[in-house]
Amino acid sequence: MREYELTSSALDRRMKQAQTTGSFKEKDNRSAEENELITLRKEIQQLKMENDILKQAALIMDLFTYTIAQFCTLIAL
Repeated sequence: MREYELTSSALDRRMKQAQTTGSFKEKDNRSAEENELITLRKEIQQLKMENDILKQAALIMDLFTYTIAQFCTLIAL
């Protein structure tokens, strides 16, 4: 254990997880709440990204509308 800098409590926890789920992988040993939290965080990140895209699109549309209004004003003169 010293070779891997692993405490006995950490080793005991990992052994218990392996006996319970049959896996040493962290994702296989998460609780339902931990999995839900991870899913919700990913969803929040996705929504923030989509929100930023929509804000940029709104700015582009606003600029386009303003440019068309200026063009129409020039034609009217």
